[in-house]
Amino acid sequence: DYLTCGLLVMNITTPLQIVRWQLGQLRFDRRGAAYRTCLGLFVALFALVRFGGFLALLRAFVRLAGLPAATMLWDIPRFIPWHCTLGSAIFQGLNIYWFALHCRSLPTVFGR
Repeated sequence: DYLTCGLLVMNITTPLQIVRWQLGQLRFDRRGAAYRTCLGLFVALFALVRFGGFLALLRAFVRLAGLPAATMLWDIPRFIPWHCTLGSAIFQGLNIYWFALHCRSLPTVFGR
């Protein structure tokens, strides 16, 4: 099932998050190369997989539902049951919040 695979791929960033946490627990320097590499890779993959993956899931839904290819993102919820739209909105809201939290740490790690 495409949806299940998409949701599993969205969790590809979890190992990087665990490595970041372990580096923090082991008192690694937050400005060190290992921590910077892990954080940069995590934020880039998070944006690509979580947000790009969600858009790919919506495009796949448009194709599978037989909707016109020019269907805009804001028109898609009209064709999806309300509880799916609500769940997706909550899920994406949490993703945006988590992404903002991780991006807040970027200036302190990559700053002077």
